[in-house]
Formats: sequence, C-alpha cells, structure tokens
Amino acid sequence: MNTRKFWVRLALVFLVGLASVSCSKNRTRPGGETSTINSGASREKQLAGPDAKPWDDWLVLQEDQYVPVVDEIGRNFELARSSFLRMDFSTAGSETRKAAAFLKAEMATAPHEEKERLKATIRELDQLAAQLDHQSVESLARMDEVFAKAYQADMEHTWTLVGFERWNGVARAPQAHFRLAEQALLHKDYDSAAKEIRRAAGLLKLEATRATVEGRSNLNASRQELIKLASEVQSRSLAGSTSLHRPFAAVSYALADSHYLKAIQDWTSEQPRNSGHELEAAAINLAEGAEWAGHGAEFDSSLVVKDALALSKELIDGGTKTASQIAPEVRSLGSEIENLQKGIRPQA
Repeated sequence: MNTRKFWVRLALVFLVGLASVSCSKNRTRPGGETSTINSGASREKQLAGPDAKPWDDWLVLQEDQYVPVVDEIGRNFELARSSFLRMDFSTAGSETRKAAAFLKAEMATAPHEEKERLKATIRELDQLAAQLDHQSVESLARMDEVFAKAYQADMEHTWTLVGFERWNGVARAPQAHFRLAEQALLHKDYDSAAKEIRRAAGLLKLEATRATVEGRSNLNASRQELIKLASEVQSRSLAGSTSLHRPFAAVSYALADSHYLKAIQDWTSEQPRNSGHELEAAAINLAEGAEWAGHGAEFDSSLVVKDALALSKELIDGGTKTASQIAPEVRSLGSEIENLQKGIRPQA
C-alpha cells in the first residue's frame, strides 16, 4: 500500500468529521488578488520562534560527508580523528574505545533487530582501537569508514524517539545553511556554498532517522539531490545563486511533508504536544519552501501557515483538542504541501 494513502486513511479514522469540514476558506484578497506567501507566511513563520541558526558542530567524514555532532560519540570521533592527524595514536585509540563503550551502553535499550548490527559495529570499533594502539592504521579513510557506520547506527537508535529539546535546533538548521549557501554563491565562494549544502544534506540524513517510512524515503531522496547539487556548485556548473532556489524549495516541501506525516503519527499515538511541534515545523518549512519558489499557490498559503501555527501552539501549550477540532487545519496543511510539491516537480 502507498504509505501516504495509509497515513491519510489513518488520519481519517482519527480525525473524525474531517470530510464534513470545508477547507474552502476565502483565500483571496478583495478584488480577487491572490497574495503571495512572501508577504504573509514569512511573517507567520517568524511568530513561531527565533530565526533558524546554522548547526555549528560538525564531523567531516571521507572528505565530503558532513555529519552533525549531536552526542558524545560524535565528540569521540572528532577527537580520535584529530589525534590521529597529530600522530597521537594513544588518544585516537582511547577515544575510539570510548565510542565503542557508548554503543555498548545503548545495547540495553536497543530492540532485538538492532542488537546484531550494534554488536558488529562495536567489534569494528574495538578492532580499530587495537590497530591504533599498534600504529597500524595507515589512513584516515580507514577510520572514517568505520566511524561512518558506527555513527549511522547511533543516529538510527538514538534519534528515533529523541525529545523535542534536543531535536529542535537540528530541525530548524537546514534553512539557515540554505541561506548561507546562497550568500556564498552570490560572492562566488563556490567551496563554501558547496559545504553549506552538504551540511544541509547531513541534517536531512539525521532527520530521516526519526521520520515515518514515507517521510524517510522522501528525505533520503532529497538528500541525494542536495549532494548532487553541492557537486554542481563546487564544479561551478550552475548559472548563479538563483539556480539554488528551486531545489531548496523542493527540499523544504519534503521537510514540510515529513513533519506533517510525523504530526499525524504522533497524534494517533496520543502525543498531542509532539504533534504540535511537528505541525509547527511543517508549517515553517512550507513557508520557507514557497519563499524559495518565489510564488504563492492557487490560494494564499499564508492563511494555511497561520492556522497551522495557531493550532500547533495550542497543542504545544497543552490545550485540549478533539480530533474533529484539529481536522480542518491538518487537512488544509496537508493539501497545501501536496499542491506545492506538485508545482515544484520537474516537468516531464
């Protein structure tokens, strides 16, 4: 079954009264003029909180794979790599062992299907640490190969059910890196622009670990598009900074859709506050995407964003809502995301 259809059907079961609620609000200004999202939704986006900030702490593996450092194992890998480059093999081995111990501690809470993968990863880390002790590791690439596998295993375990406080900064950061990439390209700093795009790709990979099945698939596809875009930027094959706008819009819509699907999942799991946070993230990314695209939709997206943000705030603040009460805003948000995604897809 198509996963999106599954979630829509599930939403229809829980969001009772959905079909009877009209989402045909007046979306136009007097005189029939349709406003763009640039004027409306961007203001509503700002009401949701402070501007997105870039993620500052990064681990760079295999030269161009940017991984956000979000927990202790990432710092272990940072120290191990930097120590190896200084030929401090003792510290490199010690930090690698600490990373293995970190994963061993996670074994207790890992589901059965994850345990064998974690065990194999721990064995690789222990073997690498022993090789570092004997100074038999010949290249950083060998370390990066092991670290990349271990870090992915950690992310998939840790970030599946991570709390909002740890996740919020990561969720908001991709847009900040998009802005930095655009500014770098405007100044013809191709390497910096490519770096920022790769950082955004790293954040999408992390975000995908906590998404629904369909959300994960779409985010991984978007990540691959960003990696390709970064290579094009670095090779100077793009016409200019405006060439970034359409792909950034597409990624923003993919993020909006992923958060929207997660909001439905959280609601059906009786986690209304988490659902509110996901709705907020979906609305903000919808607004960002429409700004990157440079246009509105058939009706004013800013009203959809405004309604979704108002609902998300009520849920986050602990307000009591029934399924039928949240149905109109949820339905409108999902429809708008889908409409805008269709409009940004490449023409066949």
